[in-house]
Order: sequence, then structure tokens, then C-alpha cells
Amino acid sequence: MARKPRRAPATAETAHVIDMMLESQNPEHVKAGLQRACEILEGGQAFLDYTFLNASLAAHLISPEIRIRRWSYKLVALLKDNRHLDQLEKALLGTETDAENRGWASAAFSGLADEVRKSNLIRRLSDYKGTSLELAAKLYARGEPARDELDLRAWEREPLARKWLCLLCGYAPDNPRTIDQRFGDLDLVRNSVSDSDVEVVEYSIWAEHRHPEGSFRHLLRRPDELLAFPNVRRWLYRLMTKDAVAARSNLDFLTEKMDASNETSEVAREGLALGLASLELHERRVETIDWFESEPSLRVRLALVDHLGLLANQHHDAIARDVLIAAYIRCDPLDLVGAKILSVARPEWGLAKTRLVMPDQQHAASMRDLFQSPSGPVINVNKVEIDMSTKITQSGTGNSMAGVAGRDIVASTVKALQQQADQSFKELTPLIEAFMRALATSKIAEGEKAAAVRAVEDTANASGEEKKSRLQTLKSVVRGMLALPGMAADAIEGGEKLVEAIQHAVGG
Repeated sequence: MARKPRRAPATAETAHVIDMMLESQNPEHVKAGLQRACEILEGGQAFLDYTFLNASLAAHLISPEIRIRRWSYKLVALLKDNRHLDQLEKALLGTETDAENRGWASAAFSGLADEVRKSNLIRRLSDYKGTSLELAAKLYARGEPARDELDLRAWEREPLARKWLCLLCGYAPDNPRTIDQRFGDLDLVRNSVSDSDVEVVEYSIWAEHRHPEGSFRHLLRRPDELLAFPNVRRWLYRLMTKDAVAARSNLDFLTEKMDASNETSEVAREGLALGLASLELHERRVETIDWFESEPSLRVRLALVDHLGLLANQHHDAIARDVLIAAYIRCDPLDLVGAKILSVARPEWGLAKTRLVMPDQQHAASMRDLFQSPSGPVINVNKVEIDMSTKITQSGTGNSMAGVAGRDIVASTVKALQQQADQSFKELTPLIEAFMRALATSKIAEGEKAAAVRAVEDTANASGEEKKSRLQTLKSVVRGMLALPGMAADAIEGGEKLVEAIQHAVGG
């Protein structure tokens, strides 16, 4: 089999997102980070530095969370780093209590240990021969695969053996470990879609998705018979989005499942979002962009960033780009969604310059003085001073505030626009001022308003080609604000006019 061409290493931004996930206190984020690292390695990419992965594995291999340990075992196998071999052996000899996890530990161990060490371990395991542990060991085993005939008794009595058969068949084109030469890679697993064990059904659909010859058209059950369980739906959606032909054949069904009120499981919606990551689907571009804006689940929004990034970068979709830029501007600097957007952004988006950063001296100021000073604090937004002399209350978490005086937003805007050096864009000034006046009366978070002030000020200070870039950012910020709850009707109307005018002025 010809080797796949080596792809460029994962970017530093992508590695940073994974690192943030692995350091998270949320087990679901950790699991997703491990999955993403495995996906990158299985896709033929490398990391420029593996230190952060190995450091995190030391803790995650002994995590109290079953699925974190499971994906950690798989990542160890893909890294091919034997520094974790002792922990794998301990897991197989008793520290790992989950049966499926022991299978993944067996798979990883067999891919790393030499024959002497493997033989010594097998002699100490009374439940190895003829069980799922032996099947699992075939996945990453060194050397020529042993194509032993399948003991059908193990297949019949042990659901976990059937799950591992699905896994082996799904990976067969990359790791030719088919265990029985009497059957094709997918013959047995396709029948498993009618298994009495729900997880075997899930793995059967996974194998159909993973194998290059698999297709939703080969399912031996109708899709509407597979909707009872979220984990099964997750992979059904992945199979239905395996390619554009599959997705277009099920377009109305998939569009319906983008709505959290129709698909209540975030696990299943995440599967759909991941399936869309490499598809354009121009027929549903509006629906998928709207889905990102309205999706309540962080994990699903993270998955959708790749889809919008594809639209923006490869298909030059300005709206998808603007939505991502606006979402990035609204993110906290430590927000996972912001880091994910940065990982798909191109340099010309200018995201490195769009963070709202409080000056160091204001971080050092006491919160009592900030929120109770009778004269009112001043926030510096990229050199523009906003007088906050009206009543200020703290809302939400962190440093978000409410109560910015509307007149001061307008005054700051007018002052910045009057001082702009480039006179060629003077015709946009009335539209910007009108939007900012309406924005000041809108009942939205003050951080959103401050981001708009900053974008206006950046635009006013720029000239030449940078002016065009800053106008694009302003357009992105305004467009991203139009759907925010609490926006005044005249702000929405004025914002739409401003976006259209900027687009006419600079294009894109």
C-alpha cells in the first residue's frame, strides 16, 4: 500500500487550542482535546513539539474519568512513545477497571512493547486469549498482521468483541488487521447495525463512516430507525455528512437537526457540526452560519468554527469571515472559541490587533474604586477615553460592566471621526455616527459597545491600505452585533446601512 503524503505540521495556533483543552477543568473539553490530537495524528500530520501532549498524558492516563483514560491510551499508541509503557502495563494488570479501556490499553501496549515483554504480560493475563483484549492487540501490533480465523463464539457472547471487530474493520485500510479472511472488511460490521447492544450499533456506523468504501447507502436499517440514542445519532450524522453527495441527499433532515429544539443532544449536534467541517453546502450556508450564532453549546460552537473557517478561507464567504471576527472580538482572551477562531484565521483578518485589552494600571486599580468612584472611572480603549460617570454596575463575571453613558460613546465617536486623516472616507462618517447613536441606546453588554468604539477609533486613525483593513474589521464588528439580543431597531437598521456602505466602499 502506498504511503499517504506527509502533510504540513499542525500550526502553533491549533496546538495552542488543544493545549488549552487538555488543561481545562471540564472533562468534556479534555476529552475533546485528546480526540483532536488523535485526529491530527491519524490524518498524517505531526506537531512541531510534543512536550505538551506527553506532559498532559502523565495525568490523564490516571484520570478518574473513564473516557479521558480511553482517549489517552489511544493517543499514547499514536504518539509511539514508550515512556508510558509502564503505565499501560499497570492498567492491563489491574489499575484499569473499564473493559473497553483495557482493550485500548492492550492496543497501545502491543504497538509499543517488544515481543518478549508482550509474551511476559500475556502469561500474566487470564482473560487475554480468545477475548476482546486479543482482538484489540491487533490494531497497532508491529510486523505483519496475523489474519487468524475469528472464533465466532467470542463474537456471539461478547459485545465488546463485536465492537473491536468494528474498530478493526474501520481501520483496516490504514492498519490491515482484518481477522478473518473469509469476510470483507465491512461485511460483518454492516450486520452489526441491528445488534441488540446500542454501542455495537454505534461502532458499526462508525466503521461505515471510517472505511473509504463505507456509505450511508449501505446501511441495513433506515435512518429513522436509528434515532433513539444520541451516541448512535452522532455517528449517523457523521455518516450522512461523509461527503457532499451524502449531505445533499439528506439535506432537509440535517438542517432540521441543526436546531437545538429539534436535536436536544449536544453530543449528537457536535457530531453533525464535525461532519460539516470539510463541506461547503452552499445551499445551507445561511442556516449553518445562523446555527453558529445561535448554538448554546460551547463544544458544538467549537466544532462549527472549522466549517465557517472553510467557508471564509476556501470559498471567500465574507459573511462567514465577519461572523468569526465579530465572535472573536467578543471573546475573553482565555476563551476556547476565541483561540479556535484564531487557529483558522488568516493574517489579513487582523485578529491580533482586535483584542480589547485593559491597561495594566487599571488591572491594578481596586474594584471598589472602579465601580464606586464618585467622579467616574475612565476606560482607555486604544487611546480613546470613555467617561463612565453615570452609575456603573458589575454584571456577569470578570470585568464586564453595564451603564456606559450613551452621550460619551457618541462624543468619543465624533471626536475620533473628526480627527481621521484620510478624507476619502468622509462619506461614511454620518452613517457611523448614526449607528453609534442608536447603539448607545441599545440594551446590550457594554463590552460589545466598547468593541464598536474601538473599531471606529482604529478606522479613524488608519490610512491607505490599512484604512481598508480597519474598515473590514469595523464591518465585521457591526455585522456581528446586528443579531445581538437588546439591539435597538434603529441600530439594526443603521448597522445594515453601514455594512452595505462599507462593502460598497472597499468590497468583500
